[in-house]
Amino acid sequence: MSLMWEYSYRSWWLPFSFSDQGNASIQVEGMEVGLTLGLKTVEGSLTLSVLDSGCFVNYLSIELNGGASWLYQGLIDAFEGRIESAVEDAVSGKLSDAIVTLNSSAALNVTFVNGPQLKESSVHIEINGLFNPNNETALSNSHKVLPASSEICNEANKMVGISLQETVLESATSAYFVENKMQWIVQQMPDPKYLNTKWWRFIIPRLYKSYPNHNMSLDVSVTSLPKVQVTNQQITANAPLDVVINALDEKEVIAVASISVDLGISSSPKISANAITGSLQLNDFDLSLNWSNIGIYTFLCFRHWHQQH
Repeated sequence: MSLMWEYSYRSWWLPFSFSDQGNASIQVEGMEVGLTLGLKTVEGSLTLSVLDSGCFVNYLSIELNGGASWLYQGLIDAFEGRIESAVEDAVSGKLSDAIVTLNSSAALNVTFVNGPQLKESSVHIEINGLFNPNNETALSNSHKVLPASSEICNEANKMVGISLQETVLESATSAYFVENKMQWIVQQMPDPKYLNTKWWRFIIPRLYKSYPNHNMSLDVSVTSLPKVQVTNQQITANAPLDVVINALDEKEVIAVASISVDLGISSSPKISANAITGSLQLNDFDLSLNWSNIGIYTFLCFRHWHQQH
């Protein structure tokens, strides 16, 4: 890289001025630039944030020519290390500024394309991945230099792919389990009859006999880490639960019994509009008694199949 240099200096207390000019050649070798980016959601859109950036210059050479370059060259050589550091800092700063500018003028299009692909131990999701202008001004400027999106992608082709490994899903369930986030108190359901002892009279007859037509609440907790598995066809999960059945009296909540529930479910994810949806299938549903305050009783341990969208 070459450039021209010049300077001029004058002051009121000097009868003459100083000036000089010439050219210079700059050579940079072994420049390495590193940039670590993060994605975060801001008002429904994904934006980029700079987590870390850096620049390293292995060798920087500046040679001055013309004028009194023999004098200035000594100063350049003396401050060579500081000049390299200044260049490295400037490059890192410009990278961060470019990301901020990109976020202010464009947003990442995260529209889902095609459908999720289930492979052994992973789920693959494809998104559009193009950057779109954030405002009308950017749009009016961008259409002059960029082809229309239909020209870039006439069909729903993937631009960015996201792969979720089975271990990622397992780590998510493990984190929620360790933080005691897999515990719920169920006090309402879409159909209220499921939280009334009358509906349970065929499963636990003594419950209805002891508390006829009482409203109920359920304390549900996952007792051990759920097992998640991704296959070529579906995502399956097995979760053991403890369910404490409470009868609601006018003044108190009465813990009546506790049952263990072993759930085996499977899911087939799909893309609908710009959201991931799918079906949930209940494969196994086994019940057993932990303890009871209404006497020892037996109920049918069963397996049934149910599908819900």
